[in-house]
Amino acid sequence: MRLAVPLVLLAIVAALDAQDAVTFADDVAASLFRTARMNMSGREATIRELLSLRMIGSIRIGTPEGTEERGTTDIRILLPDRYLRIDVTRGATRYSGFDRGTLLNAIRTGEGMSSTPEPLRAAALQAERRRLAFLLLGAATYVSRDLSPVLSSAGYGADAKVIEAVDVRQEFLLRLAFGDSTLPERVEYPGGAIAFADRRVADGIQLPFRITTTGGSGRLVDEIAFASIRINVDMSDADFQVTAAR
Repeated sequence: MRLAVPLVLLAIVAALDAQDAVTFADDVAASLFRTARMNMSGREATIRELLSLRMIGSIRIGTPEGTEERGTTDIRILLPDRYLRIDVTRGATRYSGFDRGTLLNAIRTGEGMSSTPEPLRAAALQAERRRLAFLLLGAATYVSRDLSPVLSSAGYGADAKVIEAVDVRQEFLLRLAFGDSTLPERVEYPGGAIAFADRRVADGIQLPFRITTTGGSGRLVDEIAFASIRINVDMSDADFQVTAAR
């Protein structure tokens, strides 16, 4: 599947414009973050050239009842603002994400399709944009304008390599912890956290092949083990369409 030329050009311009929407409050934070980005691929510019991601694997989902559902997931990202995640479990297919300003969240079961009620769609869209932003930051040090953080060092040395961020209102946004290789291993934010593990080289970038999201009190939200991660793959409008037939 090939991208039309106008869509490629639009994606390149928009992705570059969205990159590095970040301010550093101190030199230690800047050095730590840039070191992490360099360690991703050997050159900081590689992340600036990130346009798309396709991530496919198996998923384990925690339920409110304390049980688990297992299935597959397919995550499609065309930067800066197109994102669709498709989780398939027994009896249901769950869609989440957005296509620019349009929320894509829906559930398909044997009884048909249902989507987010209209009064909740604005909040759900904001939540999906924030979820993608946390994922991209921890996985690849990609900083989206949905975060626009001010980063400051919170710990450095043998025992801790940590950056904290506030938003434009100076309210706590996230805490980003780095592992032994100075690559992101955990993003903590109000109400939850995402852990990044099993990093391997995928198309030249050290990306996590296991991502675990937890909620309050460490409750499992989901754990994904990826079988395939590709970057800068061709995508089209069809990759971000949700229909009852799909």
